[in-house]
Amino acid sequence: MTVAQSRWQEQSIFDTAELPPLSVTANRLLALLSDPDLDICDLAGVIDQDPPLAARIIGLANAAYFSPRTPVVNVYQAILRVLGMSFVRNLALSMVVAGSFDPRRCPGFNVRRYWFEALAAGVLAHTLAVKAPPADRPGSELYYLGGLLHNLGLLFLAHAKPRETSQVFAEKARDPDHPLLDLFRARIGATPGTAGLWLAERWSLPAAVAELLGAVEAPVVAGDYRMPAAVVRAAVRMARTCSPDDEPLPDRPVGHFLGLGLDSRIADAVEVDFLQRCPELRALASLLL
Repeated sequence: MTVAQSRWQEQSIFDTAELPPLSVTANRLLALLSDPDLDICDLAGVIDQDPPLAARIIGLANAAYFSPRTPVVNVYQAILRVLGMSFVRNLALSMVVAGSFDPRRCPGFNVRRYWFEALAAGVLAHTLAVKAPPADRPGSELYYLGGLLHNLGLLFLAHAKPRETSQVFAEKARDPDHPLLDLFRARIGATPGTAGLWLAERWSLPAAVAELLGAVEAPVVAGDYRMPAAVVRAAVRMARTCSPDDEPLPDRPVGHFLGLGLDSRIADAVEVDFLQRCPELRALASLLL
C-alpha cells in the first residue's frame, strides 16, 4: 500500500465524525492569509469584532515575554508596537480554529502542553526560516502557521474521539518507549497528522498549510515544501523536548537544528536563545488557555 493510499484509508475513518463549522472570525482571518494588501487596520478590525480573541491578543502583548515599555490597550497597538502583523494574523487564526474543539472531553489531554508546543514551534520555525538561505525561504507566514497548527489533528482527536485518545495517552504513560503513532493507529486507526490533513481538506485550508499538517509525521517531504517541512519538524522536536513544566531544561544545545543547511554556530545560537527564554514562553502559552 502506498503512503497516499494509507492516508486515504486512515482519513476515511473521520467521514462520519462531527466536524464543527469554522467561526465567522476564522473564515475572515483565512481570507486575510491571501490578501497581499492587508494593513494593520484591516487585521485589527477583524479581531476587534471578536472581543474574547481581542482580549487574549492584548493580554499577550502585555506579557513579560515581550516587555512593552508602556501598557498595550488595544489590538492596533498590540500589532504595531509589540507583536507584528504576521505573528498576530497567524496566532489569531490558530486560536479561533482551535476554539472549534473542546478537548475537555478527553481526560488525558494536556491543553497547556498543546499551546506551549504550538507557540514554541511557531516561534522557532519562524526564527529558523529567517536564518535559512534565502533560496529556501518561501515566506515566514508558512513557517509560523505550520508550527502553530502542526498538532491541530491531535486537538480534533481529543474532541471527536475522546475516549480512544485518552486510552492512547494512558497506554503511552504505562509504556513510554512504545511509539505514539503506533498507539494511535492501533486504538483509533489513524494518527494526528492524518486527522490534520482531513481537517485541512474539509475546511479548505491553504494547500501549503495542509502539507505541513502532515509533514511532522512524514518521513520525507519533497517539492516546494521540503524546507518548511524540515524546519517545522525540527522546531516541533525542540518544543517537545522542553514542553513539560516540571522537567528541567537541557543545559546545552542538543542538536535539533543540525541538518537544516544552517551554520552549526547559528543553529546552536538559536537553540541556546530558545532554552534561555523557554520559561517566559511557558508563561506566555498559559495566557492562551
